[in-house]
Amino acid sequence: MSVLLFIQTNMTRSKVMFSLSVVIFLLQVNFVNSQNVPENFKCVAMGKPGSKIKANGEILDLPVVLDKCEGAVPLTDETSICYRDSKKQRKCAEFKKNQSVSLIGLNASAGDGISGTVISMVKGDVQTLAGQTRSTSRPSIALPFGPVVAEKQELEFNLALDPKLEKASSIQIYKDGSQEVIINLPLSMEASKINVSNLSQDVWYRWVVELDGKKISDRFLYVGNAMNSVRVELDEINQDTKINQQSKTYLKAELFNANGLVYERILAINQLKQLSK
Repeated sequence: MSVLLFIQTNMTRSKVMFSLSVVIFLLQVNFVNSQNVPENFKCVAMGKPGSKIKANGEILDLPVVLDKCEGAVPLTDETSICYRDSKKQRKCAEFKKNQSVSLIGLNASAGDGISGTVISMVKGDVQTLAGQTRSTSRPSIALPFGPVVAEKQELEFNLALDPKLEKASSIQIYKDGSQEVIINLPLSMEASKINVSNLSQDVWYRWVVELDGKKISDRFLYVGNAMNSVRVELDEINQDTKINQQSKTYLKAELFNANGLVYERILAINQLKQLSK
């Protein structure tokens, strides 16, 4: 009898100790999680013209940069939330009307918010951004200058960005310092692309356009291996079937901006403006 009582007592004591251990473990997990899960994160919200979002007690027009994105509620369907995830990658996710935004659900990172520079440019606020007006000193912002990655081995021209190019009929591209024409391309005011597979990477090139008997020119660098990580991220953005074209264009513009690819950023921002109308 005493032996049985001893066994039962010890079994009860073991159960109690096990239960206490479980409770302590869960408390520790909850404490750690509460320490690791910030309340807010920075994001960019985009949507169709007239779309709105409620955040921090305000109703805001899209697109907008939200310093506190957690708990924001889209007031229209097809709202895109763009952010950095826990791996610091740029991501976008689409939300429906009245669907609350959650950091945990997105696996977002509060420590690395996404830049608001691109959205400021889309809204025309570039004059307030240090260093963002230098491109206006170029002979033309509609033709390549500075470093370019040439997404999909294509270099895009959008002559509509520069009205004075309306009178230009063709463009010639040379290796910088050479007089040999590598590419001779007819121009129109429509956006056009050229394949750059016959251009060498990490080499400077010069283009020349004649306008009213005068020539304008500028230089661009077709960047090689140093920008391969950008090309990989561009491929990932293009292959993401869960986000719309507006979100893809925003992510590209943000990626170009972060890597100093000013010319391609200009093209992406112009496209984003068109998609946001």
